[in-house]
Amino acid sequence: MSKSEDKLLFYSFIGAGFGIWSFIKGWKSWRLKRVIQEIPTSKVRSLALGLAEVTGTIMPLQVTQSPILKKTCVFHHCKVEEYHSSGKSGHWVTIEDLKTFFPFYVQDETGKVLIENSDADVRVQIDLKYQTRAFSSCPEHIAAFCSERGIARSGFLGGKPLRFTEYVLEPDDYVYILGTAKDNPQVKEFVNNQDNIIMGRSDDTPYYVISDYSEKELLEQLSWKCYLSIFGGPILFLACCGYIMWHFGIK
Repeated sequence: MSKSEDKLLFYSFIGAGFGIWSFIKGWKSWRLKRVIQEIPTSKVRSLALGLAEVTGTIMPLQVTQSPILKKTCVFHHCKVEEYHSSGKSGHWVTIEDLKTFFPFYVQDETGKVLIENSDADVRVQIDLKYQTRAFSSCPEHIAAFCSERGIARSGFLGGKPLRFTEYVLEPDDYVYILGTAKDNPQVKEFVNNQDNIIMGRSDDTPYYVISDYSEKELLEQLSWKCYLSIFGGPILFLACCGYIMWHFGIK
């Protein structure tokens, strides 16, 4: 067996596994899409216990600074990747993955409700996406961040290929929340809705989404992702399995 055949067989096994993973991911996206479509948006004042969705603006309890852009925020996710080459191919390796998330209130015209920071599916628009280029200068905020974190931007052969991504949720950002409204364990007796109820994840349901996309935008994203994964995953799996069976002479 030649090296090229070995490599093709290896990638076929990887592709078959990815096809299965893609199908499962697509199915989960389809289920989430159905839940978002079926649950009506509630006003904070009329929020009932159980799975619900609300929209409104962020009122912070505590803030931090995003690592690169230095934005005042309640949530940030910063990732730095370095390209590692191996022969004719290569891949991106994460060398920094920084995430901070503080609880906050979401306020609409009827009141405010506390949003937990426990294990949420945060779907936030990209605030920064930058990739270094050979023989080009680096923006000051990128250079300052690398200096703070001790990230080397150059190697023996010149500039390293690095990729920087940062997502941020800032005070007054408009957000969509899908989660479980439940009793606030910190409140001993009923005061009012904004203190008595919190929204977060529940053991009874896997859905807890926080996003600065609108509900319509979320549904559009989920639609193309689930159709691509549900149909593309099995096609990739069958194609890879077909090659594997052909290679081993299985009929």
